[in-house]
Amino acid sequence: MNAMTLRDLLDAAPIVFLGRYPTPEDRMDGYYQRVAAIDRLLEDLPRVYLRTDGPATMLSVSTRRADSQAWEVRISRRNPIQRRVAIQLAVASRGVYAHSVRALEGPIAWSCFTAAPRRVLDLHGAVPEEASMLGEASRTSALASLEGEALAQVGLLVGVSRRLLDHVVAKHRLESDPESLVLPIVTESADEGESGPRTGAIYAGGFQAWQQMEKMFDFIHRHPELPVTFLTPDPDRVQREYQERYRVDFLGTSESARPDELAGWYRAHRFGLILREDSIVNQVASPTKLAEYLGAGLIPIVDSSDIGDFPSMGYYTVRYDATLPTPEEARIIAAHNRAVFDELVQEYRSAAGMLRAWWVT
Repeated sequence: MNAMTLRDLLDAAPIVFLGRYPTPEDRMDGYYQRVAAIDRLLEDLPRVYLRTDGPATMLSVSTRRADSQAWEVRISRRNPIQRRVAIQLAVASRGVYAHSVRALEGPIAWSCFTAAPRRVLDLHGAVPEEASMLGEASRTSALASLEGEALAQVGLLVGVSRRLLDHVVAKHRLESDPESLVLPIVTESADEGESGPRTGAIYAGGFQAWQQMEKMFDFIHRHPELPVTFLTPDPDRVQREYQERYRVDFLGTSESARPDELAGWYRAHRFGLILREDSIVNQVASPTKLAEYLGAGLIPIVDSSDIGDFPSMGYYTVRYDATLPTPEEARIIAAHNRAVFDELVQEYRSAAGMLRAWWVT
């Protein structure tokens, strides 16, 4: 990076995001879906995405324009001059935005966060508890400690649900609650009505352990009358694992799909599979997929319905081992859940406006 380019970025007083700029390849990743959604809310403001993962052999700071108002700056954490550039950017910035506690791991990220004039921590979820669930025992306590230290430094705390904010504040026994807002990510789409008869169930997502693929397969196996569609990054895996489990072919549809194609698939189905187990990670979550299901008129098929703020909003679900509703009952449930979705959209719009106002005032 030459001095003039660095000077321009410093003079722009950008918002500095810790991490890389989201790419089209990230579109099925829940973490980067949120990163991209927040970026869209602030797209008219100057932004720098600061990466600290450059190789040791990297001789100078790398910069590229990501869009008209966003740059991605990459440094080598092992180069002291480049480290100083990173901290210089944070000091001259409008503020630093950390997408989850994981973004603060490492001394450079932490130094940038604490050196910034304003600091936002977007919790995304119960990160230390997620690490424990994933068997990352060595990182769980370190992430919990980092979470507590970040809360003592934060200017604005953003959560995907009210339950997440309450959980984190209570866990760390803060003397006073930080300024906070609840910002669920909701994809607003026009209600295009029914495109035809709704039949069967659909799942859109990956194969992470918390998705409980085995229970989804069991549901499908017990309901051979239901047409089923799996939209995943690895469609062949659905066919392979189902055949291994039941010694019969998977008779449904398994494909990959872009996010902009999901709405059409959803409108052809009646049920949406989201079998999260009853754990603190899911109790404070706000899955974008679940919001999409409600907005599209899909009835959630669940293991536990205790997911984020949705129970307090009064949404309806069907347990995966319960009797399925009749078509008429399903229409009533879908209409009720659409009203819940509309309430979620209003919450999103309000919080999005507050987040923008926080940065421009």
